Amino acid sequence: MPGFVDTVIESLKQTLNWPLLLYFFAVQLIEGVVIGVILVFFVLLGLLSLFGSLDFSSIQGIAQQFSNPALLLNLVGIIALLVVAFFLVVMYVSALFAGWRLNLFNNFLKSKRLDLGRAFAQAKPRAFTYFKIDLLVTVIILLVLFVPFFLAFLPILAYLPGSPPSTVVGQFLAGILAAFLWLLLGLIALFFVSPVMFLFAPVAFFERQGAIDSIRRSIALVKTNYWGNLAFILVYFVIVFFINLIVNAILRILSIPLLVPLVMAGESGAGPAVAGMLGFMALFGVLSVIILVPYVIWVVAFQIACLRNLYFLDFSLFRGPGGKARPKRRTK
Repeated sequence: MPGFVDTVIESLKQTLNWPLLLYFFAVQLIEGVVIGVILVFFVLLGLLSLFGSLDFSSIQGIAQQFSNPALLLNLVGIIALLVVAFFLVVMYVSALFAGWRLNLFNNFLKSKRLDLGRAFAQAKPRAFTYFKIDLLVTVIILLVLFVPFFLAFLPILAYLPGSPPSTVVGQFLAGILAAFLWLLLGLIALFFVSPVMFLFAPVAFFERQGAIDSIRRSIALVKTNYWGNLAFILVYFVIVFFINLIVNAILRILSIPLLVPLVMAGESGAGPAVAGMLGFMALFGVLSVIILVPYVIWVVAFQIACLRNLYFLDFSLFRGPGGKARPKRRTK
């Protein structure tokens, strides 16, 4: 049985497959188009709400309407509702596409076939379960990390009325320090909880359970070897970090020879300098797209491969030798 670190390396090798990356590119492109259409729809809906609530026939009328607190509060409520609805819809779409990729990769490893239709059909019934898990986790993270972050600044407000500047500055610095310390502790805690979070997607899409049961199942799988799971995620992040450094270094190296015509144009005058700047930006933009698009597609494919392979590795450990379920420990 391969170890956790070996599984990360194997996941890396599995994603070095051009047909697989092309299919992932197709899924990524479809997701981008869908989210773009959703964004346009909500923007138009917001504009219709705005024009339906306000009278733009005269400048004076517009000024009077914006001085009405009740009307402004109503508009803010509508915009906030639209923003929340937009993010919820996008989260569901992202959950559906995550399942699409996961099933596409899983089917590819099992049958060596790439079938977008079959993978989508497998992901669709389980997308809402993963959406609920993702929504719950997002709300918890926001509450744990950012609500205390803002609460740390509340003591400052208590000292503002009639307080000397030194007291206000001291409270402000103390609030910033407390907020960043809390944020740092929260990020460290998230790292240690990440082995469970890494299994949410595969458990949700590969097993027929509800959202809460999927979370419990992920915890049970991680318990088989928590430190192995943590080492897996650490190696995953290290690989992505170093490959990201390599990609950035390549982009910087490519930008050096492109600067030569720009410098020469600058010595010739303002007109050639502007033309050289535009040409440099266009050429560098094309090269960046050629490099970054495959890199982003590979990062997504590598993440999906690691999610899938970590799940099946934990599942095999959970089942025990011979594929049999481990007996439950009895408590006295």
